[in-house]
Amino acid sequence: MQCEATACVRHGTSLYLTGVGVSSKEVWKWDATFGWGRCANMISARRRHSSVFADETWLFVLGGFKSGEIIRDEEMYSVVSNRWTKAGALARPVESAGCVLSRTSIYLFGGVTGTDSNTYDLDCIQVFDTATECVILEQRLPRPERLLQAVIWEQSVILMSYRTCLILTRRHSRVETDLLPPMIILDLCWRIRNSSSLVVIGHLLINTMT
Repeated sequence: MQCEATACVRHGTSLYLTGVGVSSKEVWKWDATFGWGRCANMISARRRHSSVFADETWLFVLGGFKSGEIIRDEEMYSVVSNRWTKAGALARPVESAGCVLSRTSIYLFGGVTGTDSNTYDLDCIQVFDTATECVILEQRLPRPERLLQAVIWEQSVILMSYRTCLILTRRHSRVETDLLPPMIILDLCWRIRNSSSLVVIGHLLINTMT
């Protein structure tokens, strides 16, 4: 199967890959017991998108890239009915954004936007409420970033890429961002590597407790 720029998300003991194949619409599920199986296709083709599970039974895909266009639409997939439905739209079209779920909200960090001939990195945080399907813009990142890996650790969100590491903490209804210097990044990576819940592989962060 063609898997360039697909999104992969874990759900229990299963993995879901979205944006697979030449059409970039295919969805595949890998299960530890039954192996690979085909799910219903997405409504719209997309690559370089973000994906996350909410409420255990709903898989959300957000933004992405198709046919020379960065898109803003969102879809949600029911693992019960094996069906996709539209789920609103982001405030800004985006691809290659970091993504994490907190309660009923999906946070998208940074990413790439623009046209096929003129793209640029974003510094905004887009928050999609899965209950109301509304999107708001939070405080900005210290600088525009793309290809961020996002994971919740204790009371913070850690964002890591090939060139940076950020820690976001919500205090007094505000999101405070710490841009870590190289020595602090090394110390953080050491503590994460020795954590029972987080694993670092290159700049990829994996939370083993979710």
